Amino acid sequence: MASDEHDAGERADPRDLVQQRLAIALDSAGIGSWELDLASGEFRGDARLLELFGFPADSRETRIAAFARLLPHEHRSRVSENLERSVAEGADYAEEYPVEQPDGSWRWVAAHGRPLYGPDGVLQRIVGSAYDTTRQHEAAAQVRATSELLTLIASASDVLAGSLEPVDVVRNFSRLVVPTLADWSIVTLVEGEVLRDVEWWHRDPARHDVMERFADHRLEGRHEAAGSLLAFSSRRPFLINEGALAYALRTLRSDAAVEAITELRLGSVGVFPLQTDGGEVVGLITLGRAPGRASFSGEEVASTVDLCRRVTTMLENARS
Repeated sequence: MASDEHDAGERADPRDLVQQRLAIALDSAGIGSWELDLASGEFRGDARLLELFGFPADSRETRIAAFARLLPHEHRSRVSENLERSVAEGADYAEEYPVEQPDGSWRWVAAHGRPLYGPDGVLQRIVGSAYDTTRQHEAAAQVRATSELLTLIASASDVLAGSLEPVDVVRNFSRLVVPTLADWSIVTLVEGEVLRDVEWWHRDPARHDVMERFADHRLEGRHEAAGSLLAFSSRRPFLINEGALAYALRTLRSDAAVEAITELRLGSVGVFPLQTDGGEVVGLITLGRAPGRASFSGEEVASTVDLCRRVTTMLENARS
């Protein structure tokens, strides 16, 4: 028996041992591996790669389009073009992008690939690895966000001080907070006993028409203290960092508003009162963030409350 075991050990292919060791090392490091077969067009990944993209471990998905669909629209074309360039030029491939998970959250993934040629010198496949970079990305994003927030606060007084008319105050405020604090904003003012959206802005000019539709209809038929109306009645900020779109769909009463907010792909939302020193709420500002963007931090909330206080004072001064 010992002799047989010894013979089996001698017959073991060293390449298999290398592959096993590599697989163990990749698994221990949380790295997934993938392969794109250029002849068949099949994209194959191991269990870790499937996990990174939110697929079940036993998934047999081999269509690269199915993986690409999990990326935000603004990333898909760039990632696809870089992969095509790698194939055309036989060059290494490197990308980093957010991937939507089954629960609606987002994970950042870094992928690297290298071309492999056959004996005839023809490029046969791209093989590579992928790993989770969410923590690193969020840490870097937080550093950038803090720097941008400090710049915003420092410039706010100068920007708003030039607002001599009420309409200028709200217009400048709606644009001032985008994109540092939000991807889009809506300023609402109290006119008589009615709340009316008077100004809005989106970081993407192509979305302004969607913003207009949303602002025109989002308050229609709403009477319960929820969302913006809750911030107005409670005089306190209203925040949803997770499940904001689902909440909005339950709260909105206008089909046009539902369609618009679905197009905007709401990830998180904050509504902040514009409150005078005497406690009167004269308006609101709603800040919306797209999926994949970090939640509102405590620092951002405190800074927004401070900005709202300044804006309210300037608005009252302009009105008088």
